[in-house]
Amino acid sequence: MDGPAATGRPKVLASDLFVSPMPAPKPSEVRMGGDYPLGPGDQLALTTFGSLTLSKVLTVDRGGKVSVPEVGIATVAGLTLDGARTALRALLARRHAGIEEFSLEVVGLHDVQVFVIGDVPRPGSYLVPGVTSAVSLLSLAGGPGPEGTYRTIQHLRGGKVLRTLDLYALRFQGEGMRGPTFQDGDCLFVPLAGRRITLAGAFRRSPEPAGTLVELKDGEGAADAVRFAGGLQATASRILLTVQRTSPDGITGVTDISNDPRGLAEARLFDADTLRALPRRERAHQFVETAGAVAVPGRFAFREGMKVHDLLTLRTPGDQVLPRTYRRRGEILRTSPDGATRLLAFDVDGALRRDPRHDLMLEARDRVSLSDVAELRRPETVTVLGPLARPGTYPWHTGMRASDLLFLAGVPDLRASRREAELARFPAGGTGAVLRLDLARLLPTEKGAPVNLDDEAVNPVLAPFDRVTVYEDPAFQLQPTVRISGQVGRPGSYVLGPDSRTLGQLLRRAGGFTSEAMPAGTVFLRSVPAPVEGVPAGASEAAVNDVLQRLNETRRDRSSGKPEPSPLLHGLLAGTTRRLVVDVPAAISADPRRDVALQDGDEIHVPRRTDSVFVAGEVASPYATFHVQAGDRVKDVVKLAGGYTRNADTSQVRLLKASGRIVDEGVARAVMEPGDTLLVPQRLRKDILWQDSLLAMTPLAVLWNAISR
Repeated sequence: MDGPAATGRPKVLASDLFVSPMPAPKPSEVRMGGDYPLGPGDQLALTTFGSLTLSKVLTVDRGGKVSVPEVGIATVAGLTLDGARTALRALLARRHAGIEEFSLEVVGLHDVQVFVIGDVPRPGSYLVPGVTSAVSLLSLAGGPGPEGTYRTIQHLRGGKVLRTLDLYALRFQGEGMRGPTFQDGDCLFVPLAGRRITLAGAFRRSPEPAGTLVELKDGEGAADAVRFAGGLQATASRILLTVQRTSPDGITGVTDISNDPRGLAEARLFDADTLRALPRRERAHQFVETAGAVAVPGRFAFREGMKVHDLLTLRTPGDQVLPRTYRRRGEILRTSPDGATRLLAFDVDGALRRDPRHDLMLEARDRVSLSDVAELRRPETVTVLGPLARPGTYPWHTGMRASDLLFLAGVPDLRASRREAELARFPAGGTGAVLRLDLARLLPTEKGAPVNLDDEAVNPVLAPFDRVTVYEDPAFQLQPTVRISGQVGRPGSYVLGPDSRTLGQLLRRAGGFTSEAMPAGTVFLRSVPAPVEGVPAGASEAAVNDVLQRLNETRRDRSSGKPEPSPLLHGLLAGTTRRLVVDVPAAISADPRRDVALQDGDEIHVPRRTDSVFVAGEVASPYATFHVQAGDRVKDVVKLAGGYTRNADTSQVRLLKASGRIVDEGVARAVMEPGDTLLVPQRLRKDILWQDSLLAMTPLAVLWNAISR
């Protein structure tokens, strides 16, 4: 439900009693007094000691009776709890004369059906315990509706009013609502509200901009409305209130009433009137203020003849001045009654000495500001760079040395050189200099730190804006690894060592080739080196993507004529690796000069042996594999694929060998071996020549190896 501020409607006073529904009380939450009337369904806990020891829960039946084992039956309906105690004690005394202790408590409540009607959001009948309060019952029905009364709620029984409830007495005066408990068939009736006015302005219980609706009974007036609103706020005018009233013909008028007992008593309020408390504008002129670098900032009482010295002296002369206060200048901001401002400056020490040139006369509403000397200092820093835990810029402090800055930067990385660093110094107006630092003596360790190292040559004192640079060790490499997969004895990742620096050594360490291996088709991938300055990033990747796009356009939609991507090559993009064309049989031969040195991150895949080749592009049966026999040439495989299409660019046919080598001369007569791929481009695009992108085509050989696994 939207609040009054959200909807623009005034808040109804005391409606906060029903913000959330109050559940009906549980037996464990209510302790029944002796005047509680018993009825069918109540449960009573009977406990006795002495000649009869008994602990029993008795239920009042529909006839209003309870049965006590070994004693008899007693009628308790219509009796109060105290009356039932007397009746049961007398019944027990007739049978057992020696009962020493007797207890009878209500542990279960009987339910009654009560009707809630009138101006409530959820009228109807409710089954609740008989001791349910009227507020809880109203809460179940949603409380009084927008037009319902809060002052004259009626509890009816048999068509007669048993009591009238005033929720203001409960909410604002703390008066309880004790009275008859509810019985079957009772009715709680909420009539329409009587005379209601709106309280607006500086009332304590009317903070909402839309105001608060207050319901007044007959005989209640403005004084009662102000009392219900909690009185006036401290900022309200203590002289006048206003009443706004709209006449039947739509004319709105405002009447002033005196804010005193007589004026409030004489004021007449009608339904829909608005009683407004006007806020007063603060007029705090008789003060002076301190701000900035002072011991006690704030407002102080102004006295005629007051000077700066007096304001800066609390107990002893100058005790408002801090050690960090800038003493060469203070400022007075003077505000005149019409709001105009003027700035006056003075010497702080001169004012403390009562120098008449600086101990200026103050006026009401003056603001005396002192500055912090740190605000006049240029921030001075030092910087440390390199492979450290916390490189960056740090504040410079007097006496700070190189070892102090290195300690702030934290532990060096593993790749950091621990032998030497540089200190670059560029003094203002002077010539820059670079000093060498012995890191072995300056870096802290778990065993100690160079705290007392005052040697200027080894641990120089830093000047503002000095820069210390720690460099990387070019020989550092953390466990270089390569990965070999496919048809080898022990595929997996290997750390390069003295026995596995080359491809041949790694293959022997991995157990050699399996009987299903095809060494000539081995794929050797190497990570792309970091971009070189001046070379556009991603140039080779763009070339590969261009070749792949051309292959993807080897088919066209029959209806639209637009190039249609191939499902086989769709999504194949250049990655962050490149294939090295390696003659594996030669690399593992006895000639060590033909072996290939390995690098960190290399990947080698040895495919399974195959007897097929792959053809892609402008042939009658594109993207298909064909079985070849020893000596079959490209032209033979093209015949198996149904021959070239009319769109085939036969002058640009390329043969990708399983090893990754490209054959671009005499292709038609070239022998196709298992694992080879034949690429037949189309003649649709003429803007880029195939020979411009030959170096980018090598990853396509990976495609065939992936398909043939």
